Order: sequence, then structure tokens, then C-alpha cells
Amino acid sequence: ITAAVFLYELIKDEYISLTTIILVFLIGTAISFVAFVSLNIDLGSDFLNTVIAAPIFEELAKLMAVILIVSFLKVKKLSTAIFIGWIVGAGFQIAETLGYATYYGFETMFTNIEFITEDTYQFIGTLDPSVMILRSVFALCSHALYAALSAAGYWFVTNGVKDKIKNVRFIIWMILPIMMHMIWNGTSILLPDSDFSFYILAGIQVIFF
Repeated sequence: ITAAVFLYELIKDEYISLTTIILVFLIGTAISFVAFVSLNIDLGSDFLNTVIAAPIFEELAKLMAVILIVSFLKVKKLSTAIFIGWIVGAGFQIAETLGYATYYGFETMFTNIEFITEDTYQFIGTLDPSVMILRSVFALCSHALYAALSAAGYWFVTNGVKDKIKNVRFIIWMILPIMMHMIWNGTSILLPDSDFSFYILAGIQVIFF
């Protein structure tokens, strides 16, 4: 929310009402998730699905939502496009976090799980909001940032820049969030217990912000 307010204050000469912002958040989240479910392809491996498929299809899905909303609102300013991208990405992030936090049911949002076998578990009853807290801490470096970068790339394509330059900019700004997403997911797979690597990656992505 703090980052969204900051980006909103950067918008120049293009008013967006609070009602519109809320609608962008809700509709953008819905469109991006529907697009992701429609686009997503199983590559037959958890590693490939996490490191390759998820970053590509999630970023494309959010970009589709951004394109539809930016086009519908006839956005003319780069700062507005980035703000809309951030809102769409934040909605995707919140929905995904709720999905992870409630993977074993809504009770897991607030209680810890003890696995008896690989497929059998029980609720211990101790407070465990770790998923919500961890993903909230790193939210600045995740979907909202990636969608904002993609939105910037789309804006360069549609707003009066020379053809060769705008195409190069779009490719760079579109590939950048996908690569950042791949590196982030790859680190979680290859170095699952390395907190230091997460902080390094988070710091780098905050610099991009």
C-alpha cells in the first residue's frame, strides 16, 4: 500500500479516481489469474514448472491484464502505466499469497502443521503466520514490481518512440521481469534454506524499484 501511494503521487497530469484504482485492482487480479490458468502449461517437472513455466506464464498473464486496462483507460503517461502495473501485480501477489497460506485449508493461515506421513497431517494449534509474513516482507520485490516493469515496456511500445528504439525497450522491459522472476524462483528451489541469498536478491530488486 505504501509503495502504491508513492507511485500514485508520481502521476503527473493524469487523474485516476479511487473507485477506478479499486476496480483496476479487482479486475486486474481476476483477468491475470484467468489468463494464467488459460496459458499455463505443465512441463512435466516441478523444477521446470517453478523456474521456467511459472515466471513466463505469470508475467504474460499480468501483462495481458495491464494491456487491457491501460488501453481501456487510454493511459498517456509512463508514471500512470507503471502505477497500474503495480496495482495489477499487487493484486496477483495477494491472491497468490492467500493460495499458499491456505494450501491445506483456511485453518493453516493461523496454525502450524505436523506431517505424520507424506500425505497425512494434523493441525498442532500453534500460531504460524510465517507464509503470510514472509511473502509480505518480500512483496516489494515480487509480482507488483515485475508487472510495473512490464507495464513500462508496453507504454514504450504504444507512445511515440521511434520503431527500433521502442521495440528494443519493450523486449528489455519484458524480459527483465521474467528473468528476475526466474532467478527468484530458482533460488527458492536450489537454495531453499539460504536466507542470505533471498536478502541479496531482494536488495537488488528493490534497487530496480
